[in-house]
Amino acid sequence: MSENLTEFINAIMPYVITIVTALLGYVSVAIKNKIAKKLDTQAKQEVARLTVEYVEQVYQALGGEEKLQKAIEQARLILQEKGINITEVELRMLLESAVYGMNREKNAAENAAAALIRAQMSA
Repeated sequence: MSENLTEFINAIMPYVITIVTALLGYVSVAIKNKIAKKLDTQAKQEVARLTVEYVEQVYQALGGEEKLQKAIEQARLILQEKGINITEVELRMLLESAVYGMNREKNAAENAAAALIRAQMSA
């Protein structure tokens, strides 16, 4: 009986190794793709934030839509250099989100400064 079991194990072992190798390969590719997507998303968000700050500084005289066009051009160039693909819709969303975040931070800072001034005046 043990000889039959040994022969059976020896016969199926190449198949088991092949299946395990294929599963590990699939899992590693899936993990790699997930990490790459997350890193691309983070890079896109960071490029959008930095581009908005840049455009706000350099193109102060332009209106909102003109600034957006400049931001789209700049961000697209940077992302292309990094080999990161992005759709027009996604880029606009990220830039608008970065503008919203920047404005929110600016408003919070202004509100904190105003509260400090009020506190000092009432003291």
